[in-house]
Amino acid sequence: MAANVPATSVMRAVALDPSASGKFVLCTVPRPESGAGVPLIRVAAFSLNRGEVRNALAEARDGARLGWDIAGTIERSATDGGSPPAGTRVVALDFRHRLGRVQRGAEHHGGAPSARRQL
Repeated sequence: MAANVPATSVMRAVALDPSASGKFVLCTVPRPESGAGVPLIRVAAFSLNRGEVRNALAEARDGARLGWDIAGTIERSATDGGSPPAGTRVVALDFRHRLGRVQRGAEHHGGAPSARRQL
């Protein structure tokens, strides 16, 4: 982690790095914020699915973040109230960072893209 950067402003992520021996690295990235229709989720578990990895190796730009399938707890609700409240356990499928390109997930999937189903 960089010096003089508060621990709460960054998080760990799996990213594409073509120069790494396995092509993927665990790195530190800026922590996202909640927004309209998008809650902030504290991720407890994630998976790298076959299609996501294969597409990343073939098409993604350097630094693309992986791990679309997640389970965790809503830390901060969506700013417009379009998600379950903070403290709710959720599973999610998040396409917003697909192959490193920002997608408009809420419009394509109806509602909050990162808070599909409460556990």
